[in-house]
Amino acid sequence: MVFSELDVFKKCASSKTSSHKLSKALGLDSGKGKESAKVILKLYYKAWSGLTKFIRSQVKQNRLVYFPIVGSFAKICILDANSQSEEIVFIPDLKFLDKEKLSFSDNKTNKNPYAENKASKIKVSPSSIAQVCGVDSDSISYILKDIISRAVQMAKNSFVRLNFKIGSLTIQNFRVQFQQHGENQNFDYSSPSLNKLIGRKINNSFGGISPGLNLTTRSSAKTPMSRSSMYSGRSVNIHASNPNPQTGGDIHPRFNKTMYDTFMGKDSGLAKERQMSQERGEVLPFPFVSGMVGGHSYIRPGKKVFFNKRLNNKEVLNHQLQQINYNIKKRENDYESERKQDNEILRAAKMKMMKEQAEKQEHEYVFKNDYKLINENKQIENKNKKRMLSESKKFETYNFFPFTHGDEIEKKRILQKQQLTEEVRNKSQVSHSDRKMMARSFTDGYRSDGYRSFDKTGFNSMKSTNGRIPVKYMTGYPAFLTPFKQYPYRRLNDTHVESVMQSAVQRYEESLKNIKKEREEDRERFNKQLDENDKYAEELEIKKKKSQMENKRMLLDQMQRESYNRLKHKLQEKEKVNTNFGPEENDATINMKKSFHKRNIDDIKATLEKQMMEKYQLSEAEKLQERLEELDAVEKAKMVMLQEREELQVKDKNAKQICKDAWKEQIRMKEIHKKTDNLFIN
Repeated sequence: MVFSELDVFKKCASSKTSSHKLSKALGLDSGKGKESAKVILKLYYKAWSGLTKFIRSQVKQNRLVYFPIVGSFAKICILDANSQSEEIVFIPDLKFLDKEKLSFSDNKTNKNPYAENKASKIKVSPSSIAQVCGVDSDSISYILKDIISRAVQMAKNSFVRLNFKIGSLTIQNFRVQFQQHGENQNFDYSSPSLNKLIGRKINNSFGGISPGLNLTTRSSAKTPMSRSSMYSGRSVNIHASNPNPQTGGDIHPRFNKTMYDTFMGKDSGLAKERQMSQERGEVLPFPFVSGMVGGHSYIRPGKKVFFNKRLNNKEVLNHQLQQINYNIKKRENDYESERKQDNEILRAAKMKMMKEQAEKQEHEYVFKNDYKLINENKQIENKNKKRMLSESKKFETYNFFPFTHGDEIEKKRILQKQQLTEEVRNKSQVSHSDRKMMARSFTDGYRSDGYRSFDKTGFNSMKSTNGRIPVKYMTGYPAFLTPFKQYPYRRLNDTHVESVMQSAVQRYEESLKNIKKEREEDRERFNKQLDENDKYAEELEIKKKKSQMENKRMLLDQMQRESYNRLKHKLQEKEKVNTNFGPEENDATINMKKSFHKRNIDDIKATLEKQMMEKYQLSEAEKLQERLEELDAVEKAKMVMLQEREELQVKDKNAKQICKDAWKEQIRMKEIHKKTDNLFIN
């Protein structure tokens, strides 16, 4: 739905806060709701017209206009390859965007707030607009802020377009944009067009635009500078030859010409209306007292009016009875029309409520389906991830201990085997006499190089001793008892394996303790959240009860004020002198009036009780809905916790399986080592 600034004005003028504040500032009577509403609405039009005209005039003079509530407007020159054009751009205020939570995109007519502009800057002054509108500057500032805030509020569920005469500021879905338009799209807020516009927009019951809206003063008989009233008249020049230049219209400014013609015996529209009403079976009030029937007695004939023959008492009484019947029928018709109007309003409100409820249910249904679909897709994605992870683990190769170290040991063993083979071959080539001293080595440190290897230099040195054993060799350590440097296979101490296993067990126990601690913290956090939710629900319940009591008190105060105002208004309109020879009051008429007032009071009481019951039922329904939403949130939280626990269990199982496989492989390698040791020992 698209709203213009006219709809925003109507929404602002109908607000109780705005009407009360502006009525107090303008000095309007709060009892006259329709007249004050028209004055306030026209004031909104005038304030907006003054603002837009000021912005347009300053922009045409190539000035940057700064409107503090919204932003700045400026005219820039764009040079193309073959032409030159001027564009009006809008630079929003950062405070406005942050306050109303609006987004903004930079384009041709919408510039970045941080952009620099060297044009002469001028600020919108509320005092100048207030001087044109005839009010104070505080009221103009309040009106402009109210228009912008109300437009942003209306744009949450619809599309709002504000006309600035140089372009339109559009607000929709928390996004603000400015669009430039030509001169033919500007709206005119001059006095004639404004009167026509207000006549179309305002309810017909207001009766159009009255002369009192222009806030001009007229000269009066008592107070020279008072406002226009029923006793005021036009100021005229007085000449000495005619000291009392008064006409019938000046003496009686609100005299009914049709009734005057009837007094004079002329054929007028009143006689035709009386004839038509008699044909329809209706009765019109008597002309002499018709002014008093409506609560006014301001009609007074001139001194030159000739009256018909005086009516007798019976005829006057008949006319009075006709007036009473006419007033009763009129009152009943008014009551019936008001009742029909109230029923239509209630029906429209009910239809609107049903429509909103249906839209809300549809939105909730779509939201639930989307949530289920997202959860299903997430579950499928998690299953696929787990399956791919399990498949990838089947083809994993480990490059850590003991596999890599075992390969190195295997290579060293092959190398040692080759060395031993060469030594055996060398032994087989040596003579028997040279083999006598082969059990000992003649190295410098009396230790074997390699794996008990003897080269030719050793045998030559042995020959050079002439069979005598050196002293160092006799006192040295036997070679067959020396440990092997490259592979200490005779070591019986396996404490390093035990320490590694114990550290792994300790790490596993610490991980179990950490998991247990995390679960306890999650449980405490969940219980704490449940307690906080319960406390929050109790606080909401207390606040709702307080608001209900406050609303009840306000309604009772409102009823008392309305009854007091109604009684006061009735006493003010009550005639002090009864000059129409009305019917005498008796017990029946008094009882009828009392019953009528009592019935009105009972109807008002029933209506208020019905409103309170509907409000109570609505609050109970909202409370139930909130409770259901809270339970749903708790269930969702439980599901999330269960899923997280399952994932942790799966991770723990995988980690345990990996550790188990590694330990099995270590045990297998240890058994292989033992077998290898046994082979060397044997």
